[in-house]
Amino acid sequence: MSRLPRNTDPSYIRHISIRTERAQLLLLPGAEVNQVVGGVLAKYQECFEIVIFAYTFLSNHVHILAQAPESNLWEFEQAVNREIAKRVNRLRNTRGHFWERRYDEQIAVEEADVLEGFLYVTCNAVSHGLVEHPLLWPGLNSYEQCLDGKDRVCLFTDYTSYGKACRRRKNKGKPIRLRDYQSEHVLHLTPLPQYAQLSAEERRELLTGLIKQRSARVKKERRAQGLGFLGREKVLAQRHTSVPRKVKRRPRPICYTKSFAAKKQFMAWFCPWLESFREASRRFRAGELLVDFPEHSIRPPIHYSLLSA
Repeated sequence: MSRLPRNTDPSYIRHISIRTERAQLLLLPGAEVNQVVGGVLAKYQECFEIVIFAYTFLSNHVHILAQAPESNLWEFEQAVNREIAKRVNRLRNTRGHFWERRYDEQIAVEEADVLEGFLYVTCNAVSHGLVEHPLLWPGLNSYEQCLDGKDRVCLFTDYTSYGKACRRRKNKGKPIRLRDYQSEHVLHLTPLPQYAQLSAEERRELLTGLIKQRSARVKKERRAQGLGFLGREKVLAQRHTSVPRKVKRRPRPICYTKSFAAKKQFMAWFCPWLESFREASRRFRAGELLVDFPEHSIRPPIHYSLLSA
């Protein structure tokens, strides 16, 4: 089955997720890993002007709820995933594939779906039976930030310049500090659109209650199934080379909604858009380089046409 093309309509909020190769615990939380992923996320949020509503980095996958006013979410994700892979592999002293496949992207159709996406991302560590509340998750997540509304300052290291400086030092003997090759970037969290008009205190009280309710519901469901929680200490005691026994692998739908009517309405727009893209792509590969692609689509590079000719 061919991969669906990306739709870049800037008006939509999207739920993004990606998993590590074989679901290995390559993103196992720790001070260094948290600093690396935080720095990458903050730097490229600034670079591509991405609006972020929630994020959670678990040991083997990532969830982000975001919007791209400049229609460049795919470029943002490409940069973030590339840099995390390079930097965490460098930190772990490992090589090879880091991500299992390209990132999944689901469009939140209605306002209620945006809230559901926010709760899903924020409480994901609870849903997976890792900790009983998002506050207890030791990895990078947006729980506290969504409540206090404060920006988070993260460090991004320019390892290319640092490496060159270290090589020059062998000849000149000058001291080299890693901090001199780190830049500060602000990781900004935007309130959900439906709560943007509330005061900070009102928003904090509301979100605290909603997250508490979701966590309590998950705990009740797990207890009914005879399941508990791994706990913070056991999470940190894991090895990054570990692989879970069971991993769910199923394709995600293009839209993120629980409303049948909303999904039907969305697909009535998306299916003709998809057919229009496929027709334009067929003509492009046949050599018609000036063919018009539908609005909010990513035009293939010229070499795709040359390779198909």
